[in-house]
Amino acid sequence: MFILCTILLFIQGLVSGSGIKPLTVSSIRSTTLGLDPPTVNRLNGESFQQDAIATFNGYQYSVFYGSTPTATETTPRHVSIARRTLTSDEDEGPWEIITFSDYNQTDDDGHDIISFGICYLDGTIHMAFDQHDNNLNYRISKPGVATNPGNIVWSTELFEDIQVGIQKDLNDFLPGLESINRTEHFESITYPRFLSLPSGDLLLEMRVGRSGLGDDWLYTYSGKDGKWTDIGRYLEGVQNNAYINGIDLDTKGNLQVSWTYRDYVNDTGQDVAVEAGPNGPENNHDMDFGYSSDLGTTWKNTWGQTIGDLTTQSPILPNSPGITIFSIPKYGGILNQEAQTIDEENRIHVLNRENTTGTELWYHYWRSTQNDWKRKRGKVVAYKSNLIMILPDNAPNSTALTLISSTAEGHFRDWRTILETDGNGWEPVFDRYRLAGGVLIMKVEEHDHNTEGASLQLLNRSGLNLPIPKLVDYFFDRGKTYTIMTRIPGQSLKEVWDKLSDSELHAINTDISNVLYHLWTLQQPASDAGKVMMGATGHGLPNAINQFHSELGPCSSILDLYYNFSTHPREGNSWTPEDYTKAYPEAVATVSADRVVWVHTDLRPYNILVRNGRLSGIIDWENSGWLPCHWQLYVFRRPRGYPDRLRLFWERFEFPSDVENAFRLSAQLLDVYPI
Repeated sequence: MFILCTILLFIQGLVSGSGIKPLTVSSIRSTTLGLDPPTVNRLNGESFQQDAIATFNGYQYSVFYGSTPTATETTPRHVSIARRTLTSDEDEGPWEIITFSDYNQTDDDGHDIISFGICYLDGTIHMAFDQHDNNLNYRISKPGVATNPGNIVWSTELFEDIQVGIQKDLNDFLPGLESINRTEHFESITYPRFLSLPSGDLLLEMRVGRSGLGDDWLYTYSGKDGKWTDIGRYLEGVQNNAYINGIDLDTKGNLQVSWTYRDYVNDTGQDVAVEAGPNGPENNHDMDFGYSSDLGTTWKNTWGQTIGDLTTQSPILPNSPGITIFSIPKYGGILNQEAQTIDEENRIHVLNRENTTGTELWYHYWRSTQNDWKRKRGKVVAYKSNLIMILPDNAPNSTALTLISSTAEGHFRDWRTILETDGNGWEPVFDRYRLAGGVLIMKVEEHDHNTEGASLQLLNRSGLNLPIPKLVDYFFDRGKTYTIMTRIPGQSLKEVWDKLSDSELHAINTDISNVLYHLWTLQQPASDAGKVMMGATGHGLPNAINQFHSELGPCSSILDLYYNFSTHPREGNSWTPEDYTKAYPEAVATVSADRVVWVHTDLRPYNILVRNGRLSGIIDWENSGWLPCHWQLYVFRRPRGYPDRLRLFWERFEFPSDVENAFRLSAQLLDVYPI
């Protein structure tokens, strides 16, 4: 009997003058979820689960079948889902576990895993489980469970009753598909996979039909209306079926899928549970690939040729042109349901095995940035420009696990072992969402432009190395903007400033000044040259004159900006910009000559994150934009929002002399604080 554990690996990559050094595992921690059922075929920890563990909004979730010390092979199993808080990479809360007793899992079948996904938009958690050529088993939580995790009691009451396909006369097993042909779509289901989308919605992929005679279908769940939509059949088998290695989304929004085909041979009996012959992996052949730039509606091969169009009910077929990237014969050893991942340069990597040389070997297949495929002699994971392969030992009854890594700089040939460990009786699964950059969070704003999303998009694409969230996506709905981004670890400076030493505060503020100097190198587009009080979308910024209840700008020049701030508070003021120039010639000339840079207008302690005595990140960029460089100093040196201990640092800090001079003289032109 095995104890079901999660293992946390702290993986680091170092940067030096000579380039990126290979990854290392700096520490390992494990936590226990429960006892693994004593079945012959493993039900937990199968590498084809998508997903068994995932992170969102400060919480990590995991699904599994639990057991008891007295359980036997025939004891019914029950679905469990656990969650824990993630304060930081070094600080996780205890697991909270709930178990659903309303469904008994009884088949000793290694296909019958649990997969789950999270809809970022409405906070619903979705599960599909106990699926091998049977009717769909699906459960959904109530809205808000994942988006409001700190204000709920973790219990089974948060989830709706099970929806079990045709076995029960429920309303519908996927809400929104009331008119769909249930026999065609929701009978004989295997390998359900979920994928959280940047839009906040959720994708579901699954095989319909048995091994060797199945098709793959796609569905999307909308967090706006809580309904599923049928995208369609995208992989159609012809006396065979496609076994996908996974379905992943790259940074350009393309779905990328790789697969192998298995030809059909009639079979029966318990061998099906372990994929033993005659309809087993010996009938697998070829490595195939396709991608979709519209979330599954149309599909293309490596060279951009259309191979599937679901609007005309034309799925990808085994003879579709250009789908085979490597021809591998039957009995060539290629396996199904292996692994794939996508790195930060949108290269897809596939891990599989072949025995075409007479010896079974692991192979790494990848698509380069020039769209050609390479093959070089587990689970494969991309971390930035590094590739990690998680390889279970093939020896009978072995529990060994090996992690090896290579880099893009070494053309993925510089493989090295970063971890060898024993005592792992399951196949490896990983939290793709936590590895991709920490926890994802969603922010909602009450307006439909000047969003944090637009600002982050500009800054993320700038090429500057800034400690800011990475934008996943943003979108508008009924006057609100939803922004999905990565969470930066750390605590706000507002929470901890009084506990920090003078040297720590000095180091943090110095880090902030270095970020500003990098930020000030960002070039304003030529088409907008000279315009200020302008956000990333071209709109104005919140106006301090009326307590930020409206926007001001964009202004045509720095002088135009000061004219607006100086005249609005005084009724009947008839001064013109020319009058200001005559009255304050030095001030007007100095501030007008200042650089136009990107300024964070709310860079206060609550938006500064610190960790281990240093700056870890800067957040809340929704009201940042193009402004005079000296405008940033008003944020730091204004009493409102900064404790004296912090403000004194910035009063003593010497910015470049031209910036300091513009800040000093600008006071002659202002009637109100601009920030």
